[in-house]
This record gives sequence, C-alpha cells and structure tokens, in this order.
Amino acid sequence: QKNALTGALETPLHLAVRSGCINTLAIYLNSGCNPFFYNGLGKSVLDIADLEYPDTGIRKCITEAIK
Repeated sequence: QKNALTGALETPLHLAVRSGCINTLAIYLNSGCNPFFYNGLGKSVLDIADLEYPDTGIRKCITEAIK
C-alpha cells in the first residue's frame, strides 16, 4: 500500500526521503504517494528533506512533484 504507515507513522515516502535516494523518491512520488502526510513527530517529507539533506536535490524533487 503506497501510503501505509510504519510504527513511527511514516509512509514509504518518508522512508525514501530518509534514504537520500532521489531515484527511489521519484518512483514513490510518481506512483502517487501522498507527500502531505506527517509522521508521528509531526514532520512532513519536506521537513525531513530540509533537516537531513539540506544541500541536495531532494527538496526540489518533492516540490516539483507537488506543483
């Protein structure tokens, strides 16, 4: 299920962002995963991208997909 939740209330998209792999992230975004879910700590995928990978193209990949 593309928006299934882990025990920490993270979706596969949250996990893809945490992995830092833009290709995986793009696959999930293109398959319809919802980038607007918040995890158990109240963090969105954009929040995680900003915190864990601030100087990469991960945020841009997400923002381009949600335009």
